[in-house]
Formats: sequence, structure tokens, C-alpha cells
Amino acid sequence: ASLEDLGSAGRVVISKDDTTVVEGAGKKADIEARVAQIRAEIENSTSDYDREKL
Repeated sequence: ASLEDLGSAGRVVISKDDTTVVEGAGKKADIEARVAQIRAEIENSTSDYDREKL
């Protein structure tokens, strides 16, 4: 992985429990695909710990 893989954003807000990307420069279709992938992983996980982390 390289820095180019990280992309860019206008602002990133990080707290103990959350990370919020504001004005991200990602493509909407790519973001929606990643969200769908994470949701599928949550549904297929048998571990409460994994579900919480996802």
C-alpha cells in the first residue's frame, strides 16, 4: 500500500469510538460497494466482537 491508496478528504474527525470523513474525494459507487461489503461481513460474522468492530 502507498499514500495514494489513502485518497483525500477535506477533513477527517476522529474520536475514541468513531471516524468521520468529511468532503471525501472517493467515487460514490466505490463507497457504496465498500459499505455493502462491510454490511455483508457483519451479517456473516458469528463473533459479537467482530460485529462490533465492523
